[in-house]
Amino acid sequence: MRITRRGFLQAGLGATAGSWASASGLAAAAHLLGAAGRIRVGVVGLGRMGMSRAAALAALAGVEVAALCDIAAEPVARATAELGRRGAPAPRWTADFRALVEDPRLDALVISTPDPWHAEIAAAAGRAGKASFVERPLACDPAGHDQVVAELRRNRLLLLQVASSPFAGAAERWGSFLRAGRIGKVAAVRIRYAPPGAWRPAAAAGEREGLPGGTADLLSAVRAALGLGYPLLAVGWKGGPSGTVSHYAFEFPAEAGRRLPLELAVLASGGELQGAAEVTWRGSAGQLRESVACGAAPAGAAGNRRVPTAEMAGFVAHLRAGARNGCGAPAAEALADLRISTVVSQLAAAALEGGRPLRIDPISGALLR
Repeated sequence: MRITRRGFLQAGLGATAGSWASASGLAAAAHLLGAAGRIRVGVVGLGRMGMSRAAALAALAGVEVAALCDIAAEPVARATAELGRRGAPAPRWTADFRALVEDPRLDALVISTPDPWHAEIAAAAGRAGKASFVERPLACDPAGHDQVVAELRRNRLLLLQVASSPFAGAAERWGSFLRAGRIGKVAAVRIRYAPPGAWRPAAAAGEREGLPGGTADLLSAVRAALGLGYPLLAVGWKGGPSGTVSHYAFEFPAEAGRRLPLELAVLASGGELQGAAEVTWRGSAGQLRESVACGAAPAGAAGNRRVPTAEMAGFVAHLRAGARNGCGAPAAEALADLRISTVVSQLAAAALEGGRPLRIDPISGALLR
């Protein structure tokens, strides 16, 4: 089912009256962050990532998953049951994210909704004085990114994101290998990626296909290894049986006016690559090829849970430090990197829809159609 902004809000307003009735007598005074050593977090969006975030938070001492938000009852029931198995109290539920944003009992939000909702919810949380953990990308366009950053800076709030965590170690290896000149000057990069869990290309008429989870992290790791900024252009097209492979071709500016091509193939049915990426670096003196596991496990699987647990532990540690010292927005260079990732995601989705070369303004990041 395609979820629109209007439909999400209407569903939320319809469900909130009953499910959030216990919150009608909210205290007017805001409480101190992490009062009595306990941090109360609300999770918005209960897909694969939201479920893993909620479970990871529940495993941390002094943290309560106090509220859940999703427009469907079934994932809320699964999340509540999982939290109960861990001995956690049953959280409140609403289908309207604004109820969590406005709830003074919550210290922070974890935002794991579909990509188009990230910026709106994070900006609303910022206006309400709440810190946020937001899945990548931060927004679907530079304007949305800048709106969130403005709220963060205005209110000196914390925002944390996945920082290429599934591929951070690989990025360091790649960077060291390339700087040592082992394959000479890099001429091109090719990536095959099969995300973990259930993912399918957009099929319904009018449905927009963004990059699947983890792709922005992977591209950020590759860019970091090469020291690349904004792409100059991108082309997208479908391939494979029934269009099961989404192809993207980017060009990045390199030194001395040179352009570096980067190809990305996202496999809906990964086969031998399921839950992994294969990156091939081609240089003037040879090539390097490496397969990297994605780190996140499919919903319901017993696989590797260390990544979301470590990310939530880091988020909570930042919250506790912020309660003592005053929260601060990410450093300027981190915000710039998040903006580039936002533009790459936007450019990739638009290129796949258009099937023709698309360019961006390398200064503003604006899409030039």
